[in-house]
Amino acid sequence: MTYIFMFPKITMGPITRFKSIFPQLSNLNPPWDNIQAGSKRFIIGLAKKVIIADQLATVVNAGFNLPKPAFPTSIAWLLLISFMIQIYYDFSGYIDMGIGLAKIMGIDFPENFNSPYVSLNIT
Repeated sequence: MTYIFMFPKITMGPITRFKSIFPQLSNLNPPWDNIQAGSKRFIIGLAKKVIIADQLATVVNAGFNLPKPAFPTSIAWLLLISFMIQIYYDFSGYIDMGIGLAKIMGIDFPENFNSPYVSLNIT
């Protein structure tokens, strides 16, 4: 039940299997170093989400709402690249926040959002 309702995993990711964190559930008393590292990771993730992704989202949404013949191809490419950066930082921020919150609670989630745009496969 703890695994099913673990809010950092449910709301923010990362994708992990029960068997990989089950041994950690017996000792949920994190040392101070974990709390510090988890807080730092959460703040970095929050900054990625709020400062970078959300700000780019306003620009991208405004650009995509323009009448399509109103801008040249170069602007369309700029919007596409901006959207790619926005969704990268959006997902990366959520993953960082989830990993940080779990670390604060004494659980180490695996890294699973490493360079998705240069990955050779989707897994």
